[in-house]
Amino acid sequence: MEKEIIKEEREMVIDGVKEEIIEGAISAFKKYGYTKVTMQDISKEAGKVRSTVYKYFDNKAEVLNAMCAKTMASILNDCAEVISKRRSLSANIEQYFRRKLEKIRVLVVNYELLVNDLKADPSLIIIQTRCMMNEELLLIGNIISWAIENEDIKPLNDEDRAFLAETLQTAFRSFEMDVILFGRFPNYEEKLSWLAQMLQKGLS
Repeated sequence: MEKEIIKEEREMVIDGVKEEIIEGAISAFKKYGYTKVTMQDISKEAGKVRSTVYKYFDNKAEVLNAMCAKTMASILNDCAEVISKRRSLSANIEQYFRRKLEKIRVLVVNYELLVNDLKADPSLIIIQTRCMMNEELLLIGNIISWAIENEDIKPLNDEDRAFLAETLQTAFRSFEMDVILFGRFPNYEEKLSWLAQMLQKGLS
């Protein structure tokens, strides 16, 4: 029992140090972007010696992955609060992706240098967005299931539900990148509402 307590305490310390490094990375990436930032910059912002940072992360790409995973988890939690079983499919889709876009737009402003580096290397964008794919699919799947239960749309089997969820995720991710990274669709709120309504009509 005593060994288990010691193990849990050690894990808490490890998690705490890792969290401090990620918080330091947030500051470092804001200041320097991705291309110019170094592990030394990250360790300095985190208030740790560089050897400590290397105990948890092999390179700055791993630090960025951890930072993005934390940030996107927070965004998804916030988005989950605006969807409801009581709402229609179109309302849930519109509210979910509207909130997500609002949150990401704030990040783009705060991390201007980092975003510019990501634009220059699209592979980095793909890697960072993958960290939230499974969690987001669950949320979209819930929206679809609620719509079927409420008879907003026609019944779908499990395979078609999964296909629809993945299709929506892929389509809206492309839409998000156009809006956020490339400044397309300045009136995206109207476009988003139109897309959500067309989706429900097509599935009814």
